[in-house]
Amino acid sequence: MKKLARAYEGIPYALSLAYGIPNAKEAILAAVNQGGDADSIASMAGSVAATLNPDSLPQEWVKEVKKANNLNLSDIASKLSKLRS
Repeated sequence: MKKLARAYEGIPYALSLAYGIPNAKEAILAAVNQGGDADSIASMAGSVAATLNPDSLPQEWVKEVKKANNLNLSDIASKLSKLRS
């Protein structure tokens, strides 16, 4: 019988990718190519890696996400950043 992964098991994996591969693009691709809960792992790993090294996230990816989701992520990020202070 196949063991089901628990959601909390993805967090350490995502963090290990983000810190082990500090390039956001490469961390995202590494997560996606592992299969399983790839979308969640990739989003967590990519978020952390991009926070640590923003220039490593391809701008064409950012533009595509903005276009596909019709969200103003810059405003959301700015508001979240202000809450942190």
